[in-house]
Amino acid sequence: MNRVLFALKGEQGSSNMEIIVWMSVVLVIAVALFLLRDSIAEFINNAANQIGTNGANAGNWDSVN
Repeated sequence: MNRVLFALKGEQGSSNMEIIVWMSVVLVIAVALFLLRDSIAEFINNAANQIGTNGANAGNWDSVN
């Protein structure tokens, strides 16, 4: 335990802790995207179909429900 506290006291320990936090955040985001991949793909497909149905010009955007 003393080695851990010693490592975290200096600047090197600070950067190590920062790397661990960044890796944890990236891992959480990656897991969330992996778990929600089907919902995300369905959302994108529905949005693309909606644009295809109503057209891509601004005049047709008022009729989107």
